[in-house]
Amino acid sequence: MVSSADNDECPKAGIRVQKLRKRLRDLRERAVASGLSENDVSAIVAEEAALATNGAATPGSPPAERLLLKWALIVAALAYAFFRRGLPDLSHAQCLVDTGALYKEFTRPVLSCDFCREPTRVTELTDMSKEDFLRLGYADKPIVLRGGAAHWKAMKTFSYAFLRDVYRNTTGAFEESRRYCQFLNTATDIEDLEDFFSMPDSRAYMSGPDEKTWYVGWSNCDQRIVSILREHYTRPDFFPDDSEASIIDWIFIGYAGLGLETHLDYVLRPSWQAQIRGVKTWTLVPPPECESVCVPSLKVTVRPGDIILVNTNHWYHSTLVEPGEMSITIGSEYD
Repeated sequence: MVSSADNDECPKAGIRVQKLRKRLRDLRERAVASGLSENDVSAIVAEEAALATNGAATPGSPPAERLLLKWALIVAALAYAFFRRGLPDLSHAQCLVDTGALYKEFTRPVLSCDFCREPTRVTELTDMSKEDFLRLGYADKPIVLRGGAAHWKAMKTFSYAFLRDVYRNTTGAFEESRRYCQFLNTATDIEDLEDFFSMPDSRAYMSGPDEKTWYVGWSNCDQRIVSILREHYTRPDFFPDDSEASIIDWIFIGYAGLGLETHLDYVLRPSWQAQIRGVKTWTLVPPPECESVCVPSLKVTVRPGDIILVNTNHWYHSTLVEPGEMSITIGSEYD
């Protein structure tokens, strides 16, 4: 069992990672602003990594090796920052053990870059039939269907208060969530789903001048809750009739300035996500092994009623809630 002291350290560790990431981004931006190209910066990082490893690689090393070194250096910097400042025992650090992000990154298979060679922008559609989906939906190229969820009942019913009441009125729902579902607090001070739905209204609706913004997400693995929520939405109409729906949906909710940091998912299938309220911008980045042949990044902003389809196992992705209304999204995987 994880102690409260260890749980206190998890947000602190997340903050440290964010600060280090910001420093790395700042250094890269300053280097590019000084006249260096992105390739120059990558080459310099690789060369410095080679020097740090006693000449394990030279400036003339193959590009793939240099690229690997660049990412290895970043990972090493993160590890150094963690242990330099002191993390709790890893065996008790739930925020690290549960995700295993570094282990997954090191052990994931190298991807073919065919999925990201061609798109220079996210495909945006206003209509998609089942035939269109069969032609486009499995190519791992990101798609936004504008207004694809506009007819859902959830567009009018989903809110913080609605979701709170559904969970509060379902016996044992919070304990079920703690034991079996995932909860992401993205470096906020919200501990779990029960804590999230216990916020005072002033913070829930950010009505006070000193309230701290928040952004959370959770897997809805309680089938009682799933059945209630699915009365307000359906899986997207364009999926083939024989397509199997996942039994677990994901809900993300929060305010401007926050979202998920750049990451790769390790799930079984591609994902769809419907924007119910608010506005959110997605940034998609190809994996490191495809940097030299694919577009550096893609950006797209989704608005209420839009559905985005993206293979989050292939595209590194981050999200950012835009100023204005609270963002609420619901999504799942598709086959």
